[in-house]
Amino acid sequence: MPNFLHVRMGEKSIHSESCIQGEFIGIDYGVWHDLKEILSNTRTKYNSEFRKIYNKFHENASKEQASYAGGTIWRVSNLLNIGDKILGSDSDKNYYVGFVSGDYYYDEKQGFLPHRRKVSWLKQKIRHTYISDELNEKCKNRHTAVNISEFGEEINQLISDSLITNPNQIAYLQGIEGIEYETKYLKKSRNKNLAAERRKIDNNTCLACGFYLKLGENRFVIDVHHINPIGNLKDVTVTKIDELICLCPNCHRIAHSRAEKPLNIEEIKSIII
Repeated sequence: MPNFLHVRMGEKSIHSESCIQGEFIGIDYGVWHDLKEILSNTRTKYNSEFRKIYNKFHENASKEQASYAGGTIWRVSNLLNIGDKILGSDSDKNYYVGFVSGDYYYDEKQGFLPHRRKVSWLKQKIRHTYISDELNEKCKNRHTAVNISEFGEEINQLISDSLITNPNQIAYLQGIEGIEYETKYLKKSRNKNLAAERRKIDNNTCLACGFYLKLGENRFVIDVHHINPIGNLKDVTVTKIDELICLCPNCHRIAHSRAEKPLNIEEIKSIII
């Protein structure tokens, strides 16, 4: 399962614009030293080596301060996997969602957040009003990196919806698809032999618009429509052949544009002709 992490992009999100445009997240703690070598150690050895490095930059720091800084850098650098999801925010309370796309690297050229991970950010802004109160509250935590995996389903939905600042101007210029999740649902059975017989009777032709398309041997573009939708049935029932009709995919969609009772053939014709 992927990790979900809220990362603060500098004090009061001061570096959020640089992180979004530069496609990275970063951590500072005033440690201007490349940690790549010691990050490959065991956690115990890393802690020991990090405290030595930390104390060079913070002579009067407590053991707890060093442990906190080292633990955060370890978590972001070593425990996040490629593809894990990052939630970041700017000073205007806009949220951004990104995907970890690279390993730890050190970059001191810009003078801030030198301990970094590459992140592919979605460009859409998400206003805080679209986020649940519980997730908003969790993201107010002053810690640099906070695990928000319990809100994974909500974050995946935000990614899928691609919400931006203005809800009346949703621009689906890019969107993440292919997220795997498990779902359970009940599906009512259909009689394939009965449907095949209806296709034969109607010559695989749409009774509303006359559409007919053969793709190959016994392959046609045609649907079999239930005049009385199976989804409305309260119990197992016997369907008669004259309760089915052939419709092309377009007319079939039009038929079900009325939820309570599908449009009949004459009503469909009045729309398309």
